[in-house]
Amino acid sequence: MEKTGIKIEQDRATCRAFEKVEWSIYPEAADIRIKEVRYCVYNGHEIIFEGKGFIYKDCFIDEDKRIRPSETVPYWKIRYAPSVQGQLYIDIEVMTSQGSIIRRKSGLLVDGIQRKGFIKVSKDKRYLEFTNGDPYFAIGINAINLQGDFISLASYMKELAANGCNYIRLWLSQSHVPLFSREAPGICQEHAWGYDYIFGIAEEYGIYIKVCFEHMRKFVDVDRVIWSDHESMFSYKKGGPCMSEYDFFAKAEAREKFKQEVVDYIISRWGYSPNIFAWELWNEIDTVRGCGTNFQSPMWKAVVDWNRDIGEYIKQRDHGRHLVVNSLGSYVVRKEIWELEVNDLAQVHGYWKPNTFNQDSAKDIAAFVEEYLEEIKRFDKPALFAEFGLVNDRWGSNDLQYADRDGIIIHDGAWCSLATGAAGTAMFWWGNMLREMGLQWVFKGISSFVKDIDFASEGFQDVYAICNKPEIKVRGQKGKNTTIIWLKNRQYTWWNKIMNSHVPGVTDVSLEVYDHADGIYTIQIWDSVTGEVIKEYMTECRKSTIIVELDRVHRDCPIKIIREHNS
Repeated sequence: MEKTGIKIEQDRATCRAFEKVEWSIYPEAADIRIKEVRYCVYNGHEIIFEGKGFIYKDCFIDEDKRIRPSETVPYWKIRYAPSVQGQLYIDIEVMTSQGSIIRRKSGLLVDGIQRKGFIKVSKDKRYLEFTNGDPYFAIGINAINLQGDFISLASYMKELAANGCNYIRLWLSQSHVPLFSREAPGICQEHAWGYDYIFGIAEEYGIYIKVCFEHMRKFVDVDRVIWSDHESMFSYKKGGPCMSEYDFFAKAEAREKFKQEVVDYIISRWGYSPNIFAWELWNEIDTVRGCGTNFQSPMWKAVVDWNRDIGEYIKQRDHGRHLVVNSLGSYVVRKEIWELEVNDLAQVHGYWKPNTFNQDSAKDIAAFVEEYLEEIKRFDKPALFAEFGLVNDRWGSNDLQYADRDGIIIHDGAWCSLATGAAGTAMFWWGNMLREMGLQWVFKGISSFVKDIDFASEGFQDVYAICNKPEIKVRGQKGKNTTIIWLKNRQYTWWNKIMNSHVPGVTDVSLEVYDHADGIYTIQIWDSVTGEVIKEYMTECRKSTIIVELDRVHRDCPIKIIREHNS
């Protein structure tokens, strides 16, 4: 082989579709520095993927379970997961600081399919599915408060998966473990290695991660950045192009810097992974200083245009493999964001907070979640209630949450989301508190309930049903073959349970479910906590009406109505 001063190692010559393959690129002499790595994947007829390499440093977990850098010098890697089968060819270009370009070719045989693929929007636009068509309903939490310790987070992810969770959300800008170094511009390689470790755990346990890029709210004229560590990259104080937050969003130079130094690195390192649920551009982007509530301001228009521009760049660089989304502050719903084509989902955040306009309504989390999900469902995209919980006057955790030993807040948020037609459960903010209280089991019931529901093909629409007891709230979705209904005792709320302790059940409940084809149906009555069918029987639909009767509804009652086609 020709001596070029560059060594390229491929970790395997054969893989399955959606399985990661790595190439490691090393300089073989001290005076050679790699400046950039690019690659192109083709099948002998056409180019099917183009990407970039990334700088990488070996790390390890020490005896104290901390991530430490090794003594080896940094080098470069390429990561790629093929989406197609057959023989592929990879052209690699290595550009050195000396101006030379080294080209290498390698082959990759993709033999079979190992996994379901990437998450995408289903054909009915309301739900999510994998590349292979299997449905995906997101069940999980925000894990931002758990990011300070990658090893502990990995352990917790295993616990969550054991209880039916398949989703978490992380911030790459989290102050405990920022991807970008505080001290100087560049990647914190120990933290990047830690995210590698977490994404590996996610793959092992079937958890999908929404990866949030940034959450900066203000910088420049304060001694420290509020929440974010990107000041070293963008503030004029550190040699960046921005004199203000407006500059960050509006200036072409700042956008290009974000694309080249933030987006490119993240996609190059982790874009291979089907366990990335979505790229989230920002946490609550409307809360950046200068936006305020004036949605006609130049600042807000710059933010919306930035969302479009960065989203389009991600779609191009990532080849549309992953979903793209943004997020807004609590109770905020803006069509300028959710009508953008680049945003594949519509999301909402919201909390019960003392002395606010929604204090009374949010005492019933189910009603609160339903209200805001209805607002974002109108954008004809999969809807998620992406953050919720109880906060105090300073937006910190409200102590009332610790009194909810039965997990009613999380339970009701999850089941109401399902019954309202969301693409996943409402995502509780305080993942650390959930672990402290041992409430992981809260997700078992709903994960069992949705396991065999084909969300993508059912064509779900809001169900039309009436209960004979006004104390019971009825919510659900009617599909082609399956109808799901959630009966909720209106009095069994987190507020009433904490304040009054005893909440009586409702007896002699009768439910009329309309607009179904006449014929035979199986009725399944479920336990929402254990995820078990407690009663199953067959009944006949007459005059488009199915009648379901229950002796008692204490807390709530999920029901499945399944059409028997051989009737």
